[in-house]
Amino acid sequence: MKSQSLLLKFPIKLLIAIILCIATLSACKKEDARISDATYREIAWNYLDPSSKTTVTTQWQKASVTYEKRDNKDMVTVMFNTTQDALLGPIFVYIDSKNQKVVGIGARF
Repeated sequence: MKSQSLLLKFPIKLLIAIILCIATLSACKKEDARISDATYREIAWNYLDPSSKTTVTTQWQKASVTYEKRDNKDMVTVMFNTTQDALLGPIFVYIDSKNQKVVGIGARF
């Protein structure tokens, strides 16, 4: 009787361990495939000219990052608040998420 219960417990524990390993590996692959918000912030910051950088009021590492679809492209928008927000609005940098290239900067009025 003991040998039967031992045989039933062992395969179940092994099966659970295998499922957990597979789930962990697939989650790691998905995370690696997606570029982090920090990377998009750095791309946007490096794109700004020095005079724009001097007006940014918060640390660039904490800039707002949003994901959206524009013109059938997956875009990332990085927003930097500036000292001129009341007059011109914040700086928006648009990045194509497929190739991580800057598409442009939003108009400031």
